[in-house]
This record gives sequence, C-alpha cells and structure tokens, in this order.
Amino acid sequence: MKILRRGTEMVVMTPEIREFMREPTVLIVTKANVNSRVHRRVRMDYVGIKLYTPDGRLEGELRVVGLFTSGAYTRSARQIPYVRHKVAQVLERAGFEADSHSGKAVQHILEDYPRDELFQVDAETLYNFVMEILTLYERPRVRALARADKFDRFVSILVFIPREKYDTDVRTRVAAFLAQVYKGRLSASYASFPEGSLARVHYIIGRYEGETPVIERATLEAGISAIAATWGDKLKAALATSTDGMRARMLANRYARAFAGGYTEAFGTAQATADIATIEKLTPARPVAISVYRIEGEDDPTRFGLKVFSRGAPLSLSYRVPVIENHGLRVVNERTYQIVPSATPAPAPVWLHDMTIEANDGEPIVIDTEFNHRLEASIDGGGG
Repeated sequence: MKILRRGTEMVVMTPEIREFMREPTVLIVTKANVNSRVHRRVRMDYVGIKLYTPDGRLEGELRVVGLFTSGAYTRSARQIPYVRHKVAQVLERAGFEADSHSGKAVQHILEDYPRDELFQVDAETLYNFVMEILTLYERPRVRALARADKFDRFVSILVFIPREKYDTDVRTRVAAFLAQVYKGRLSASYASFPEGSLARVHYIIGRYEGETPVIERATLEAGISAIAATWGDKLKAALATSTDGMRARMLANRYARAFAGGYTEAFGTAQATADIATIEKLTPARPVAISVYRIEGEDDPTRFGLKVFSRGAPLSLSYRVPVIENHGLRVVNERTYQIVPSATPAPAPVWLHDMTIEANDGEPIVIDTEFNHRLEASIDGGGG
C-alpha cells in the first residue's frame, strides 16, 4: 500500500479505499505516491481494476503502476480509451450541437483540460467544471474549481485569474493561500494561457495527515480575488466605502487607471481617495490646491508632508521652493506624479508635487486651518 499511502503513514486499508471497493466503478486512475525511477522523475500513474468471482462477488483488485506513454497526452481526448467515454458523457449531457459556438467551446475546454485530471476526475465533476469554465468565456473572473483526491492524499485546484491581474507574484501567493487553507503544501503548479482573457493555474496541494478540509468555493475565490486585486480594484473598494454609490462608481471609472506606478507604490488607496477629493475641486479658475499632512512613521514635529496639486501644467521647482522658503520652511525632498483621469471629453491632467518640508528654525510646526490657508494662498498666488 506504499503507492497509495499519505505522507509517511503506513496505510493498510483506509475508509476511502473501502468506499472505492464498495462503489460500482470497476476502474480507477489516480497518481501513486512514489516517483518513477526511469524515463522521467514524476509521480507514477496508478490504475486499479476490480476483480470479481464468476458469481459477481468482489474478490480483489489488480493494480498497474507506471507511466502513460506520450500519446496519452498528445492525442485527442476523444481518441484515448477510458478518457473518451468521460468526454462523450460530458458532450452528450451538455446537449450542444457539435458545430455550434457553445459546442465547439466545450470541445476546446475538454481538449485543453489538464490531461492527468481528465484521467482522474469523475464524469459528474468533469461536467460541472466544464460548464463553469464555459461561463468564463462570456464573463471572465476569478474561479476556483477544487477536487479532493479519493484517497485523501492531495487536492487538485484549477484556478482562473484575469490575465491583467496575473503575474508570478500572484501565482506564488495563491499557492501559499491554498496550502494554508487545505493544511498541506504545494506539490506542483502548472500555468497555462488558454485563448481569451484568463490565465489558468493547476495547483496540486499535497496532504500528509488528517482529513482534507472542506472549503467552500466562495471562500477560495474571495481569498484568491483579494490576492489578485489590482491597485485599481482596491481603489474602487475604498471609494465604495467612503462615497455614495453612484458617485463612487463615477469616480472609480474616472480614476482607476489615472495614477501611475510611482504613485501607487508610494500611496495607499485611503490617501488616494483624499487626493481625488482635492483634485475634483480644481477648476480652470482655481487650478492649484494643497494638502498638508503628517508623514506616516515620522515623529519629528518640525517636519510635515505637503502635496501641491496643479491642474493643466506642473509648477516648476524654481517657483515652489522660494514660495515655501518665504514661510521659514525648506524643502527636504520632493517627488512629482502625473494624474490623468479618464472622461469624455478628456479632462486636463493634474500634477502632484509631493514634498517633505521642515522648519528652518527647528521649532515644531503647528498645522491648522490658518496655516493651510496662508500656505495655499502664497503658492496659488503665482502659480495659476
């Protein structure tokens, strides 16, 4: 039983194996727990065939362990014994005409389905998963399709993620998340990019002790969506919690792609929502506004952060620095970001000059309404 044991457990007969022996299924294909020593170093394929007496009583099992030939992976799924029967069942149950758009899509999904999974998955689960994948053609989104090994040794999860949200970091973090929720570890992952706007990653999470946790699909997809969320997605969520519904959607559409990479690396979405509120108040008649803030992690009361927003054109450093110095302050450093909202007709871009300011005399700076108004009036006085 080493070929079906879980981790280091020496299993003789588990409840899962007993259940399989009671099922009407005559044949099972799965992965053995040992690697091949020839050809290629991968887990061997396990084929179990039930043996019956002439009068129909179960008397044992014939086990064949080895590797499928390359033809099992390169030929059409409809030409491979055992697999072709599952494929035929799915196509018949789907009920689409073979030359229809949906019929061709289902055939493509089956041909592109991870081949080892086609051997191992039961026809009912395969049909359900294929129908789920078919809906992604019309509405691409995060989807997680999990199948636990019949012998409680691993979990196989097909994860679909929109391509614009997928990268190596997301792939790695999703693997860690799945290993955590299933209380196992990543055994393998295989990325592919079927036609369309989705990336697909097939994760295998090895299980080594205890029963496999049953995780709701909604839980899996919520966790994966959080990992794959772009900065723009997070901004939309932040706006939804801070602004009324219709206006939140309008602002999200306008600013989801407005901020360049430098800004998104430096600021979180909470700061962005505040900056959006300031930008929305800019007009041709009043093109400059400021925002004064205490720098996160900065305990020095003689320092603060100053954001200067300029609509239509940047304010030169040679203009900004003297104005600030007239208030007994000096610029320690500064970064400039261009913000380009989306709208029709195209609005004027906004330049954000983010500066660290400190007092020349080393005295604590009191940030209040009067200080803000005085500083903004002097900067706006010559920059409009």
